[in-house]
Order: sequence, then structure tokens, then C-alpha cells
Amino acid sequence: MDDGKLFRNIILDGKPIAGCELAYSGKHDNTRLYVSKSAEGNGFYAHAVAFASVPAEKGQSDVWAHPELEVDTVFEVTAYFDGVRHLEFNRNGNDMDGYLYYPPMADLIKMLEKVREIELEICRDADKD
Repeated sequence: MDDGKLFRNIILDGKPIAGCELAYSGKHDNTRLYVSKSAEGNGFYAHAVAFASVPAEKGQSDVWAHPELEVDTVFEVTAYFDGVRHLEFNRNGNDMDGYLYYPPMADLIKMLEKVREIELEICRDADKD
């Protein structure tokens, strides 16, 4: 077990991620986005995770509550009064891989939507929402 992948070890804005607001849950609840909003209303932190594994236990219905749940970080966001400043995808340690400073959020969203459009057009078994 990789302690760095344990869901219970992820800290968002100084708090355990499980205690933060669940802002999004994927279609099959295998991806989640948690946020911590500034009390002053001028920024937020966000952390997106994807389910990786959990030990099988009889009667365990909520895998997200399991103490040994492992997740993969999809991305992390730091936003201040002027918008998203830091967006990190799959950071590998302390290097700069996967880091965007003042990312063009509108363009990123449009690019991902275009990828989805092409996926639905080309990939015959793509999950149709």
C-alpha cells in the first residue's frame, strides 16, 4: 500500500479532503472533485481524484469511506481573487511536470470538450452520456 495514495492522507487547504465540499462526482462515482472555498469568498482550492483501489470487504458499501481507499490525483487547483493561478496535472514529485501557471481555463475546457466530441464520433464503444 502506498501511503501517498491513501485518500485519508490528502490534505486540502489544511483539512482532510473527506471533510471538504464534494463539488462533483463522476457518472459512476469513480472520480470526484473536492473544494475548499475561502471564508472571505475570494478564492478556493480544489483537488480532483480518481478511484484506484480498496481492499475487498464483505458488507462495505461506501468505498469512499474505507480507511484504506487509494486514489490517484487527477489535478489540483489554487485560485485567488483574480482566478485560477495554479493548475497541476499528475505532478511527479516536486518537478514542474504537469504544472500550468495562470492556465487558460476557457481554452482548456473547450479543448476537452473537443476531445469528447471526437471520442464520440470516432470511438464506437465510447460511453454515450
